[in-house]
Amino acid sequence: MLKADLHIHTKGDPQDIFLNYTPQDIIKLAAKQKFDVLALTWHNKICNIKPLQSYAKKKGILLLSGIEATIEGKHTLLYNISNEEMQKVKTLHDLYDIKDHVVVGAPHPFFVLPVCLGNKVFTHKKLFDFIEYSHFYTEKLNLNSKAVAAAEALNIPLLANSDVHHLEMFGKDYSMLDTALSKDAIFDLLKKKATAKKIQPKTKPYSLGKFILNGIRYAPGGIYRMITGDKKFEKIL
Repeated sequence: MLKADLHIHTKGDPQDIFLNYTPQDIIKLAAKQKFDVLALTWHNKICNIKPLQSYAKKKGILLLSGIEATIEGKHTLLYNISNEEMQKVKTLHDLYDIKDHVVVGAPHPFFVLPVCLGNKVFTHKKLFDFIEYSHFYTEKLNLNSKAVAAAEALNIPLLANSDVHHLEMFGKDYSMLDTALSKDAIFDLLKKKATAKKIQPKTKPYSLGKFILNGIRYAPGGIYRMITGDKKFEKIL
């Protein structure tokens, strides 16, 4: 089983300008926590992971590239997509043309933010490969029940990811993947609607104090995005 986190933000993300930790910092921390797989998913920009892959490999980690793209005003996780393909994506319908190889995930779909997909996961029920179980909850305040029900209704896996915006958040939420340690094997597993035995989300609630603290940490980035709006897709610099 591979220990994986497939939703990570770091310094360099064009819409999380307050982050002060680098991809190398995350990789180093992940190695200490015995992770096998990480995916960098900046907002509306595909991170160039090539300069980072050898460092990650030395730490025993397979580094994957992804993007948390804003499509029709909603956040959508995409993997195995090129810059050229991303330039052509204007609507969720455009993703069907590249669905054969691009992995499509629904991050925190039923939270209260307007950028969450909500019922679009049902409108496009043949589009999504997995539903994310959001990290942002407590034992008594948990908005993930709809995500669990949606994954069951759509017969697609439920994944836990950190959606990390502060180093302290990393490691609480992750998924165990029963597959080989390769990009193709991992993406094939996600696209084949793997069973619960093949993909196991591992997650636990925040304490109320941690929940409030991380809500405060999210606030500056959220306010910034509300003022500036989501940027268009950016090519690798």
